[in-house]
Amino acid sequence: MTIRVAPSAPKTPLALYYVQPVYYTSSLFTDPMREDIVDLLSTFARVYSSESLEPEKPFEIFKSVWKKQGWDIVHLKVLDPQGRSACLKTVLRLFLERMGSSEHLLVRAGAILGLYLFFMTQPSRSEGNLEPVGSITLTIDTYQQMLSFPQIFQGPLRLCVIYVISQLFSKQVFHVIPDSSLGPQNPRYLPHSVDHGPRKKTGRPSNQDMNQRAEKTLNELEHEYLETADTRLPLPDSSSGGTAAPSAADYIDKRDQLRALLPTEAVQEAEAVTVERVREAERHISDKGIT
Repeated sequence: MTIRVAPSAPKTPLALYYVQPVYYTSSLFTDPMREDIVDLLSTFARVYSSESLEPEKPFEIFKSVWKKQGWDIVHLKVLDPQGRSACLKTVLRLFLERMGSSEHLLVRAGAILGLYLFFMTQPSRSEGNLEPVGSITLTIDTYQQMLSFPQIFQGPLRLCVIYVISQLFSKQVFHVIPDSSLGPQNPRYLPHSVDHGPRKKTGRPSNQDMNQRAEKTLNELEHEYLETADTRLPLPDSSSGGTAAPSAADYIDKRDQLRALLPTEAVQEAEAVTVERVREAERHISDKGIT
């Protein structure tokens, strides 16, 4: 995937360069942002459940974690209008992901608090040209899960969640779309595109590329050997009075016994494949001029 740099309008006295909006739905952005959100919510869950605190004010605890991790200035990270809209919508969608029933209760509570704070702390239109997002797009199954939150929480956390949801409902910020099983989101999945690393060079590989491939293959073989080394039986040590290693005659005898148990066609096919691979390797060596 290639992220191209797009210049601003030519009328501006100083040309500014921004990445395309598609960057904010790619793995280059969504993967680190997911990790940041997981860290935020897990920290809140850990602090809230700490025995040294009285969890009477969950929203205050969440705001404290929010500020310590720098989320209070996150709206100043993206300033171009097109990229800003894509960025905000992606972050809101990533918060909604953490409200699923498979998540821990405190993580789900933190997700709704984070969604509320992130949406409500957007700069207004009067504060420069930082255009805010006017609505939160969510699927109907996520919307129904949110409606069940007041029944699954207890104590101060329940009151806090009820207040946050009621505030969002009163401002009519939700744009409800069909069930997530129908894939109504745009893009359908996050990330929409994945970075596969640098493209392979065309033409004959250089000595450096060949050395890197050889080193990589050697490391993979070494790793595979270390993983399977424990499952292999050590050869007996004849010097210490143990049984000697099997002789060639024993090997041939066991091979013949094994062949007698296997179908003849399977053995012939395996031998043909092995011979063909050896011949292919010999042709490859002769083409390379290796002696």
